[in-house]
Amino acid sequence: MQLITNYLDNIKDHLPEELQQEVCDELEASIYGQVEDKQEELNRELNEKEVEKILLQIGHPMRVASAYLPGQEVVGKELFPAYKKALEITLTVAFIIIILTMVPGLFETRSIIGSAISIFAEMIDTSLYVFAVVTLIFYLMGYYGVDLNEIYAWSPKDLKGKAPKLKISRVETGFELVIYIVFLAWWNNLFTWPADIFHDGQAATVSLSNEWTKVALSINIVMALSVLVGIHKFIIASWTKFSLATDIALSLAAIAICFQISQFYEFVVYSEEFVQNENWESVRTVMNNIVYSFLVVISLISAWEIFSNFRKIINK
Repeated sequence: MQLITNYLDNIKDHLPEELQQEVCDELEASIYGQVEDKQEELNRELNEKEVEKILLQIGHPMRVASAYLPGQEVVGKELFPAYKKALEITLTVAFIIIILTMVPGLFETRSIIGSAISIFAEMIDTSLYVFAVVTLIFYLMGYYGVDLNEIYAWSPKDLKGKAPKLKISRVETGFELVIYIVFLAWWNNLFTWPADIFHDGQAATVSLSNEWTKVALSINIVMALSVLVGIHKFIIASWTKFSLATDIALSLAAIAICFQISQFYEFVVYSEEFVQNENWESVRTVMNNIVYSFLVVISLISAWEIFSNFRKIINK
């Protein structure tokens, strides 16, 4: 039948020369066997439509030929678990190196958005190289038949119990990330809001005192690290001992910064013409009380985070 001949010719076209005859002889016998079985069932010759249906059930020539070809997987099934783990470790190490080398520039330029875009672009670029290199290594390992017993060498004594994961709400983590990023953007002067206040029919421009420069770098570092930890928590949606310990360290740093700020002589300054105006002393007192209140709230939240995360570590 011409349909069957054409079908076998197309399969040959997708096979190396040394396999063509053997594979096609095997498939030809199978196809004609199915045709004969169907003819006996119907007690007549099959028409072209019925033969076409049999060939459609067998599959596209390219797919049928691929079943006979060696090396159809870039990374074999037995190597894939080790490949996946190697990719995770390599990408993690690469990202850490990128962050450690590029984040300092964020504080020098004071451009959070620009630096963040640069870091993200560098991560994408590096990911492609890492993926290509690791994939090539494991492909060659499979091609040259590397001994899997060496890769999967293990002992039951080395296995450790796995505690249940402590789940995190991505909505809650996402909300935290938004707050951190907005604060970082404001702190680095990427946007401002009106800083004028009115009292007794007069307006004065209010700004932070120069003493805040003492904690500028510390706040940037703590908030940037908080963003990175937040991204990690958002991705895996669970706590790890590392992220818990990091969160505790950042909370301790936040309390220390709050204490340092509380020692400032003045928190805000006004337009020069109002500095000596006694009518504005009450405003100064109110502003100071507001700052103190924020410092107390942040310290209490940080203290609770330390207590809560410490309990999580003990229970893991």
